Amino acid sequence: MRERDSAASGAPAAGWATGDRFSWEEIHQRLLASADEEIAERTRVLIFSGLTAGFAITLTFLGLTAGLAAFPNNPFLAALLYPIGFLYIVLGRYQLYTENTLSPVKLVLTRLASLPLLLRLWAIVLASNILGAMIGAYILSEAAVVSGGRG
Repeated sequence: MRERDSAASGAPAAGWATGDRFSWEEIHQRLLASADEEIAERTRVLIFSGLTAGFAITLTFLGLTAGLAAFPNNPFLAALLYPIGFLYIVLGRYQLYTENTLSPVKLVLTRLASLPLLLRLWAIVLASNILGAMIGAYILSEAAVVSGGRG
């Protein structure tokens, strides 16, 4: 494997060096490398990423609401639009508090990171997620994007 195909931890990066199936050691290395990058991220980056993820959560509400309006008699079809916000968050690689569980905790348990670093990450991401969701909810309510539906 070429040196540039590896992350700082030695885990394979994307590209030709990665196979279709990984051993548990390779999965563990990738998990630790990802968590190490995440826990060492600058505060400003974490805040903006968390705000964006919190705001994007309002897209899940908007998707479900649009689905219920389009398919009032079929809750299954209406629910298909629910994951829009989560897809946006995952594809954008934004920080969502509920996704900050296994990886950073694994770093602390293997003594590669400290508990204060983990708590810093959690506090920044949780606070910015809540603030982003509040901003999104405020915009949706003030812009009258969704009506009450009561006649």
